[in-house]
Amino acid sequence: MWRTDHGKYHEGLAMKKKPRLKMKGGDEYDALTKARKYYHFGSGVLRKIKRQYNKRFRKEGKDETKDIC
Repeated sequence: MWRTDHGKYHEGLAMKKKPRLKMKGGDEYDALTKARKYYHFGSGVLRKIKRQYNKRFRKEGKDETKDIC
């Protein structure tokens, strides 16, 4: 049992954390963590890094579901 922000108590299973992939390279680490505020990424660079990470994330999810079936 744990207390929520609204003062109510909940019982049961706790929510699982989001599954994460291991980051490849320093650019991904710098762009996708709190370190981002110390760097200035040029136009479109951050979007490209996020796109690469999310593509890999979706691919892993698809592979995982294929293994289950």
